[in-house]
Amino acid sequence: GKARKWADRLKTILSYRRLFAPPHLHLIKRVSNGSDPSDISLMAILAMVPRSETPDVFVKMDIEGSEYDVVPDIGANQARIAGLAIEFHDVDRDPARFNGAIARLREHFQIVHIHASDPGDYDDATGYAAFLEISFVNRSLFSGTTRPSTVDYPRAGLDVMTDLPASRRTLRFT
Repeated sequence: GKARKWADRLKTILSYRRLFAPPHLHLIKRVSNGSDPSDISLMAILAMVPRSETPDVFVKMDIEGSEYDVVPDIGANQARIAGLAIEFHDVDRDPARFNGAIARLREHFQIVHIHASDPGDYDDATGYAAFLEISFVNRSLFSGTTRPSTVDYPRAGLDVMTDLPASRRTLRFT
């Protein structure tokens, strides 16, 4: 009952704290190229991380629309970044901007997972959800050729969907 719920919540909090325990870094700032004191650029974050011979930085980004502004910095620092998980906002409102960002990222990164985030609007005319979370891996970490996925997304047990109707949750690629 109630005790179990609190125990589960405490377990989640402790797990989260362990994730960001040294040597990992968790910044509570807005990642952007702005000049506000609460802003920090991706370049400044990467300057805090010791350099490695191989890509060893994983970037998890949910910055409420500013992700598009950071994409050029990701490309410029691709040799340091092993992987990315980015939530893209307003995909349905500006598909050209979204597609441009994806094209730029795909120059150095391979898409390995995608799902429509919720709660989201869905544009029946374009077929775009409002929010998409996409995971990428640096292409330099792959050997051989990659194959397109033949499965439908979201993946049961992996992707959590709450507000989108079932008919709008499935992503298929051509």
